Amino acid sequence: MLSLLHKSPDSSPRLECLKDLAVDRILSITCLTGDICEYVLSVLNQPLQNVDNVIFRQEICRDFYNHPDLLQELTQVCRDYVRLKKEWDEAGARQRSRTSAMQAISHSLDMVRDTISALEVNALYCGRIAAFPETLLAVLSKCKLQSRGLLQLLAVCKERLADPDYLRLRQLAAELTEVAPMIGKGCDICVDIQDSLHAGQAHIARINTGAVEQVQQSQPRLAALFGRSETPVEEDQRVKLELSPVTQRELVSLVNEALKELNSALVYAAQSIYTAFAGLADELWFYRFALKLKQVYEKEKVSYCFPTIRPESDDVFDCEALYDLFLLVQDADRRYPVRNIVPNDARLGKTVAGMLVQGANGSGKTTFLRSIGIAQTLAQAGLPIPSRSAVISMRRRILTQFSGEEAISAVDSAGRFESEVQEVADIIAKLEPHSLVLFNETFQTTAFDEAAAAIYDILDVISQVNIKWVFVTHLVQLSELFAGSRKNVLLIQAGADISQRYKLVPLQAEGGV
Repeated sequence: MLSLLHKSPDSSPRLECLKDLAVDRILSITCLTGDICEYVLSVLNQPLQNVDNVIFRQEICRDFYNHPDLLQELTQVCRDYVRLKKEWDEAGARQRSRTSAMQAISHSLDMVRDTISALEVNALYCGRIAAFPETLLAVLSKCKLQSRGLLQLLAVCKERLADPDYLRLRQLAAELTEVAPMIGKGCDICVDIQDSLHAGQAHIARINTGAVEQVQQSQPRLAALFGRSETPVEEDQRVKLELSPVTQRELVSLVNEALKELNSALVYAAQSIYTAFAGLADELWFYRFALKLKQVYEKEKVSYCFPTIRPESDDVFDCEALYDLFLLVQDADRRYPVRNIVPNDARLGKTVAGMLVQGANGSGKTTFLRSIGIAQTLAQAGLPIPSRSAVISMRRRILTQFSGEEAISAVDSAGRFESEVQEVADIIAKLEPHSLVLFNETFQTTAFDEAAAAIYDILDVISQVNIKWVFVTHLVQLSELFAGSRKNVLLIQAGADISQRYKLVPLQAEGGV
């Protein structure tokens, strides 16, 4: 099946952090319907692991950014294509409902007519489905494309339309939309003879559907069965057929079997063509979301970029002037936007174990943490992020543990602490090298000194297995523990200057990096 999302097969552990990162809420604001929201969420839930697949999507996004009308037109023709299958199924169901009740008592000729009716319906929709590459080619040819994905789709359409067998299928489908007149012109039935000399499977060997001069002048046997004659003939020239009722039923049965076989072949061909292109309609919703992101960035007047993607071994996350997408989307959706969202740099080099972010409640720590998680998720989906520039390595897993005032008020402190311990244990069990872990106010419900010591030990352990982490807290004891160690940890704090609210700056402490 053709795909605009994957250049090659890709698999990864499913993300479980999108709710913590407010990605579901971002989609609910930006997507048109619940179905689109669910589909895009399912794509984001499977972060890419192959760098080339990420670049593959970035290229397609750029093509659609350069040609937004192309995306709109492609979406329309692909949705119409999907509706063809539904219409085909409904037409087939109507045809079956008209014939099924009468088949038990019908004459054998009526059964042939039922088969013809089904064949005509299937031929009609086979022709419409087979015409899709031509429609797609006409749309794609309007623009100068650069992405490998769209150029490949263009090449496939050209290849289909240059294939003699494919062209013959379209011609045959057009001819079979009216089967009865075609049979009147004549067709040969090839019958497999069994060892017992009884007739077995029947096949249509040749169908004469060309110009009138190609039609035999003598009345075809099948035309006689149906009581048809192409041209009036003199009475003394009329062919006299003496067929017993038994012989007539056998001949009609062979015709019926041959038409059924042709019908099955036509359905199989149409379904094969349909399946090859059917996934494009849903995949284009993903790029509609990408276009919506661009609109949000431009409305909010913020810089955005497609991150430079590095393999996981480079172990880097470097974003300049990174915004929180959730706040941007909320602001863009307001009738009267505020536009006072503050960006921050987020830099985690290969030699840095993690980042400790300290500050009072409401100082923007959680927003900063969320912006990192969203940026990593979008980067591995091939989408642009709200940052002036970015270099981001692939991550095998993105894991989060978010605590906060809402969670604390929901249960007592002791119960919440036990729950947090279990959540942290689950994260540790899932960790793989080159993962990213985001902690938000973890263990804040217990005694400060005890919480700081426990957190320090946890972060110390995961730092030794190539895990990048960012920990947000108001516990000053934790920064003191790291400042007194020789570990390469970035110590960050919310700015104390009210004019620099939400701006994060390095914490000046001996031993910090």
